[in-house]
Amino acid sequence: YFNFWRTTVLQVLDGDPIDLGVAHTKVALLNAAVPFSENLVLFSDQTQFLLSSGGDLLTPKTASITQTTEFRSLPGVRPVTNGKAVYFAEGRGGFSAMREYFQTATDSKIFDAENLTQQVSAYIKGEILEIEPSTHDNIVFVRSSGAVDTLYGYKFLMNGTNRIQSAWFEFTFGGANIKGIGWIDTSLFLFNQRSDGLFLERMVVEPGRTDQESPMVVHLDRRLLGADQATETTKALPSASVVYSPSTGSTAITLPYEVRQGASMQVVSTHRPTAAGAAKHPRGTLARILSISQDRKTITVAEDWTGTAFFVGEKYEMVYQTSTPYIRQGESNVIVPQGRFQLTYGEIVFTNSSFFVVEVTPKYRDTYRYPFTGNIVGATAQVNVAPVVSGSFRFPVFAKNDEVTITIRNDSPLPCGLTSIDYEATYNTRSRRI
Repeated sequence: YFNFWRTTVLQVLDGDPIDLGVAHTKVALLNAAVPFSENLVLFSDQTQFLLSSGGDLLTPKTASITQTTEFRSLPGVRPVTNGKAVYFAEGRGGFSAMREYFQTATDSKIFDAENLTQQVSAYIKGEILEIEPSTHDNIVFVRSSGAVDTLYGYKFLMNGTNRIQSAWFEFTFGGANIKGIGWIDTSLFLFNQRSDGLFLERMVVEPGRTDQESPMVVHLDRRLLGADQATETTKALPSASVVYSPSTGSTAITLPYEVRQGASMQVVSTHRPTAAGAAKHPRGTLARILSISQDRKTITVAEDWTGTAFFVGEKYEMVYQTSTPYIRQGESNVIVPQGRFQLTYGEIVFTNSSFFVVEVTPKYRDTYRYPFTGNIVGATAQVNVAPVVSGSFRFPVFAKNDEVTITIRNDSPLPCGLTSIDYEATYNTRSRRI
């Protein structure tokens, strides 16, 4: 591997090292080389080159380097391949962009790079430090220097060769400095530097996933299972110890990490209790937290929680803000600006959900909150058990389309899956385009 010299100077052999330089009118220092589509894509600060051969064999005689595209790329971020594309980072002052480098036609040497952050040019703060894609669920995670506790995610949906949907989102890990990320199968592993040490944490990204013996996932950060409920598959993982005090009627739950300042912890029962804890805490029951110890590692909760399967972790909030609805003209998809587009009602279609709150904030007016608790009139419900249902939720709006903000929140550990949102509206115009 470390023989960089030719075998003989009299002739060029096919097995000799390939030693080529790039030719360009600007300074082109190569920062990365990525194998892609039977070629080797070379990245400099502002140019992309292609190392290829004129035939079936790549030898010192057939190898050549040609310039393909002119896009700026951050030198400290290694481009990564994902399926039929290469992702690389581009600097934008105080923000960063991510481009998708792809082959424009089959068996062609023509390449292009699409700006995936064109609609959110001021979204990724600082410089991108790392890009980690996954083909399991068409998702790419990015960490940046401007928000060290945040992971930016890009998810897309393909229909054949057409991209019919793409979206950016973010996960914020309170109190963490994300040092590195990496995929193993459907799990994203994170190295998080916190005030009490460096932790390896895992986030499972898997559609349709549920907890054991449960129709849902308990949504908590830094989630742990009670130690007395460990199974053959979970006993090797960190867990929370559980000790009940009959004299005080409370349970002490000790964690392997410190509870950060300002964090709100929750203890949630999961699947059916064991025989020892039968009927004490049905699925979805929240423990009443009495206190947190001085070393911030022990949580004291009311009642006896021994023998009950539960998760303990840090509470977080999911926030989704809807885009502004417009009336569009025919297949041209052009917005019709004339007239008044008045929203009367909205209807959210959801699946496998237990709780969420819709907030409607008209311009210059107060916010109206409409909670969905999972309890539907006429449906079968069980006392003290969180329902997991699918259906639709209707809420009033009564505001002009571009003068209202609609936000959906869920700060509970219960699930919510949002499929779509529809509107009932009236439209009045005093003129028309001809």
